[in-house]
Amino acid sequence: MKKQNKITKFYFLFFILFFTSCHFTEEQQTRISTYEEPLDRILYRGQFLKNNNEADLYKIAKKLMERKNFKIRVFGDSHMAGDFFSDELRSLIFKDADSPGFIYPLQPKYQQNMLVDYSSTHFKILNSLRYRKEDYPLGGIIAKAEKSQAKVELKLKQELKQKQEVMIVFRSPNASPAFIVQDKNYDGGILRSATPNSWSFATYHLEFPIKITAIQKEVALGGYFITQSPEDNIIDTLGINGASSNIWQHWNQDVFKRELYEIQYDLFIIAYGANDVIGELPHEKMLSNIRQLIRTLKDVQPNAAILLITPPSVTKTRTRGRFYIVENFFSAQVAYEEFAKKENILLFNTHEFMENSGGKGMWIAKNLSKKDLHLTPLGYRFIARKLFQEIQATIFTPSHE
Repeated sequence: MKKQNKITKFYFLFFILFFTSCHFTEEQQTRISTYEEPLDRILYRGQFLKNNNEADLYKIAKKLMERKNFKIRVFGDSHMAGDFFSDELRSLIFKDADSPGFIYPLQPKYQQNMLVDYSSTHFKILNSLRYRKEDYPLGGIIAKAEKSQAKVELKLKQELKQKQEVMIVFRSPNASPAFIVQDKNYDGGILRSATPNSWSFATYHLEFPIKITAIQKEVALGGYFITQSPEDNIIDTLGINGASSNIWQHWNQDVFKRELYEIQYDLFIIAYGANDVIGELPHEKMLSNIRQLIRTLKDVQPNAAILLITPPSVTKTRTRGRFYIVENFFSAQVAYEEFAKKENILLFNTHEFMENSGGKGMWIAKNLSKKDLHLTPLGYRFIARKLFQEIQATIFTPSHE
């Protein structure tokens, strides 16, 4: 009976793989042609997704087949802050993402969200990496009004005619009116904190674009949850340039956990480590930070799968543009592998994939990587495409037979 169940599961997953592999949109086919033919073939060479949790992989594969009510959140550093990785996953998994999910109040310099256009006047952006003394909610970015009448305007790049449910995270030093919220039809309201100097939440049904205007100085915005329904497809990203594995510990933990309840995710992707390696943080400490984050996520959302993505090859540049992989990077790779097995989580090894496909030098030559530790936008999209292919291919490992 047990063997029969495994066979049934195998054939079910075969159909998942078949349907998710064959239904690409015209836009996705255009993305494929962006890669040179030899690189496109590399996507099907080698296996770098470590299946340490069959049940989690099965749940994700099922969601890939259904292509609805699939929600992913990414935690990461500069490799994720540009949103190229997440945007490629959106294009592969969904025809259209229904809603942005959680987004920052404003985007720090050199960061972006591919689903939202921001414009603002007289707001200062603070993040939990540079300004540690602030009280930060989920995501670790706040926008503080430098004067009254400071403004933020949000416009969705994908036009959605129906109204969105928008939960605004905000803070005010007093109980007086803090912000005016207005959508394209002049619907909205006035935000005020019930408890001064604490993060508050207000929900409206709005049609984009929307404007948020500060009524007084020093009021702050901490982000927005933008959704249509519980059935939404969402991939949102919490990435901060320069972030290390402990960045989330600088957020208000009570508020962080409260905000984790807002959207029920199927998969959390954790992609910290590059800056820990560069800063020579002991591997044990880095992995302890990640373990604590996993515990926090699982306490609130026990049914979500966890995927750890290792950093791309962490390099430093010598003279004349030559580069070398930093000394403690290889021991970090071993530590990642052992950690993922012990924690029973999925692991994607980015460095192994890069080495298998020609190494850092080839990636630079093919415009997939910069000469420092970062990849190009095309490189991050390439990683996302490989991960997508791996999630499907891993279904056929011996453990599923």
